[in-house]
Amino acid sequence: MIKTFVIFAIFISLGKIIPDEWMEYFYLPSAWLTSFYMGIPLTHDAVRHCFKIDHPLYPIEIIRVCSGFHFFCMISALLLSMRNSWNWKYILELLTFAWGITIVANAFRMICAQSARAWSTPWIGDHWQGAIHESVGSLVFILFGVLAYLWKSKELQPHFIPFINPTRKTL
Repeated sequence: MIKTFVIFAIFISLGKIIPDEWMEYFYLPSAWLTSFYMGIPLTHDAVRHCFKIDHPLYPIEIIRVCSGFHFFCMISALLLSMRNSWNWKYILELLTFAWGITIVANAFRMICAQSARAWSTPWIGDHWQGAIHESVGSLVFILFGVLAYLWKSKELQPHFIPFINPTRKTL
């Protein structure tokens, strides 16, 4: 538990000094997947330094905060702490896995948040859209975090979670 917290704190600290251009490696692929799914082109706004999906009713603006970097830090710290010994190959594989799951989770979050906004706006208006956006994002990231944990725990420690091991005898 302490190892997870220390790794997470180090990653979050590094995130504070990463330039905006590097954060695009997190939110640009997610934005591209979202725009591809919606069938709407992705555009770049050089003045505001963001990407936009110009949906006719509810345009999406993707900025640094939308990168999913904190989710990447959390997943990386959790999965790194699940193993007692590390080597460079394992660390590179795990960070690549964490980056990939972050991209997919973030794209799914954008799609779900947009759908929730389109569904809820006629009933509650724009006043609560921030809370709905945050809630949908939290639920999506929790879901993907649990799935990533279960996937890697099965791979790393087959006896770690009892319901994943089909050969385990129950009383």
